[in-house]
Amino acid sequence: MKRVRIPLYKGVNCPTSFAICDICDEDAKHLFFECSKSVVCWQQVGLWHTIQQVRLPTSSCADIPQQQLFAVILWSLWKHRNNKVWNNVTETAQQTGERAMNFLSSWKNAQDVRNQNTNRNTHGVIDSWEKPSPGRFKCNVDASFSTTLNKVGFGACIRDAEGNFVIARTAWTTLLLDVNMGEAMGLLAVH
Repeated sequence: MKRVRIPLYKGVNCPTSFAICDICDEDAKHLFFECSKSVVCWQQVGLWHTIQQVRLPTSSCADIPQQQLFAVILWSLWKHRNNKVWNNVTETAQQTGERAMNFLSSWKNAQDVRNQNTNRNTHGVIDSWEKPSPGRFKCNVDASFSTTLNKVGFGACIRDAEGNFVIARTAWTTLLLDVNMGEAMGLLAVH
């Protein structure tokens, strides 16, 4: 996967050199495994030795937690590359690794919550959306919270008595709110 220069008449100036270290032309192997900043990131999360072993023909696969960490580090390195290319933002290997670790932690927490909610539904009750009474509308609201970004996102979707989409809205605010206030803001977003 090598980046190709797009002609300037298309409006994008895309140099072929690797944006993070500017040592060589960009390719996936260099971005993820050869750039010194990527190597430091892998070392900081404790996967560099495993990556070196996996690249050997006689290696065995990593365990599930290592595979999860591997995937989010790849994502975070790609995000680091895009931040440099598109926003001219330079990150340290520590920032890149911390972003991946925070993302993985959030993902695992979300999976735990989902599993807890699934386990609670043991009485044969089906959790699904139900249509409102004839002539009525139903508004579903949800909110998400990021203490890292200091933001609350909220959204609402209104459907008619047949279940047909009527209107929806999403928005965010930089005020950190509790769950009830976040969902109330979602209700206010639909007007």
